Amino acid sequence: MPHWIEWGILLYVICLPLRQLPGVPWSHPKFHLTELIFLLFAPACLWVARRNFITRRYTPYASFLIYLGALSLSTVIAREWGGFTELAGRFYLLVVGLIMAWYVRCKGFPGLHRLLRAYQTGIWLLGISAVLGLILLLFGRPTVLVNYYENFPYFGSLYRVIGTSRGATPFALLSIPAAAYAWHVWRHKGPFPWLIVLFLPLWVLSFSKEVILVVPALVLVEPTVRRRPALIVAGVAVITALYLFSTHFIVQRVQEVAGTVLAREEYTSGRVVGRAGGLQMLETTYTSLKRAAWIMFRENWLLGVGADQFHERLPELAARGLYPAHLPDYNPHSTWFGALAQSGLVGFFGLLSFAVILYRRLANLGKNLSADDPMWIVLGGLLAWLIASLSFDLLHLRFVWVYIGLTVGALLLKRPPAHA
Repeated sequence: MPHWIEWGILLYVICLPLRQLPGVPWSHPKFHLTELIFLLFAPACLWVARRNFITRRYTPYASFLIYLGALSLSTVIAREWGGFTELAGRFYLLVVGLIMAWYVRCKGFPGLHRLLRAYQTGIWLLGISAVLGLILLLFGRPTVLVNYYENFPYFGSLYRVIGTSRGATPFALLSIPAAAYAWHVWRHKGPFPWLIVLFLPLWVLSFSKEVILVVPALVLVEPTVRRRPALIVAGVAVITALYLFSTHFIVQRVQEVAGTVLAREEYTSGRVVGRAGGLQMLETTYTSLKRAAWIMFRENWLLGVGADQFHERLPELAARGLYPAHLPDYNPHSTWFGALAQSGLVGFFGLLSFAVILYRRLANLGKNLSADDPMWIVLGGLLAWLIASLSFDLLHLRFVWVYIGLTVGALLLKRPPAHA
């Protein structure tokens, strides 16, 4: 592998958190700095690696092609331009994953560590950008590095720290694997995890519910806890329950809700689940989106409605009284419900098969890992993101596919009896 291709891959990984740059006119939700870097190294990389991509070693991706095939057919049937551009993006991310798997397979454990260190470097840049955003805000100069929210549930109007991540949820999800890496290295006689120290206040100031998913990632990389699998299962179950409750329900005092959250805000559907002691529990927007996804699946059960068509169909459901008219036309806030709605039963089966194959291979690998194997870091990040996938669509995120790629590549490596 030429050195400049390797540097291109590592630079791509470093720039993953730079999803929104202040003052850059071409910064776009679907075209980031990573795409410019990709265009510089990817053609040569694909040419060099062309024979290695067609191999049984990458069979986890074969099941994902079932999902992409169903999504492609439904997009062709829908015949919407936005769907074709979104579909092209999904194939692009598959290629990104293949490149990362090929890199790890070629470079072995040193290559895996280089990717993890490059990812952590990018998260340092994310944290520094968030601190810069806070400093500028204190001097009366708000930027895109902080987001202003009005009438945010539980907290009122506030600024949320996001740095260059373009959102509070990506801010939290991006930082989790890097935090697991810093903790893992420290626990095996490496440097103190200063990255976690930097992000502790930033996680709080992001007001992101996904921050609690840092806990299962750190638990899985902590060697003293790994010896107690029952404790891990119980902890993950509790965190998952808390996450699902926080994403699907809001508890407010009755008098606080009237005229604010229910009347004009996009945080809740307006449905009251129950009342007790002057409090009431409301359904959030996430619940309405899952209900809408299920309706779309029922009406297009085989192949779904097509890529990027979920939010396009929401006004139609609102007109039929099946989706709250006051809510915006969101994208699906769930990887799995989004797959059901957009690619139907066929696509959902392909995506589920992809996840099951990866899980089985990782479970078999986990039985024989040494305490300091870097795969614990990978497993911690994947566990946190798996929980997040219940209420967030991860399939369009570049950093997720980079991580899936290095996971597949790491599964291909032959491990020594005790890897240091």
